[in-house]
Amino acid sequence: RVVDADRQAELLARTPLARTGTVEEIAEAVSELYEPLVEDEGGVLETQVSDGLEAICQKDLVFQGLVNLIENALKYGRPKDGEFRIRISAEEHEGRVVLSVSDTGPGIPEKDQDRVKDRFVRLDESRSEPGTGLGLSLVKAVARLHGGELQLTNGDPGLVARIDLTRAKPGSSGSSNGHGGKSDGAEPKPE
Repeated sequence: RVVDADRQAELLARTPLARTGTVEEIAEAVSELYEPLVEDEGGVLETQVSDGLEAICQKDLVFQGLVNLIENALKYGRPKDGEFRIRISAEEHEGRVVLSVSDTGPGIPEKDQDRVKDRFVRLDESRSEPGTGLGLSLVKAVARLHGGELQLTNGDPGLVARIDLTRAKPGSSGSSNGHGGKSDGAEPKPE
């Protein structure tokens, strides 16, 4: 069953775990967690987020989605030669918030980019690495829950993974779950 994006955003905003928050908070939390690990692996982790971007999202799920993308970049995003770099970025595009994780590795062959998002799919090149083939399928599910999709494209060099989220209305900063700005799950009281 297809639900239009506005209706899905409205339903998501009413779930108890949904919050309106800055994308910068989520990206910075992931960056803070992974920067030392990326540096230990000889790489650089950059974060580039447009100021003031807010999204209606389940922060923990979006955080986990970004973690999965960073983990994939750590496993498969190393270049044969040159600098190992991972970048987390976020920007507004056509009324949506687009979160991206890019790396400087070999990328994924175009013919495999849709298939690799399915559960338990591992490309032959990745079979020597530990994993179950669930990381990208989880990111795909997180994106779909938020009315978006996971897009994979090859950069020059590397892979770019993008998920899009519903942008919060301007001026709706702070926590919200669709109950008059209250984040405790209580129904608004009649005035």
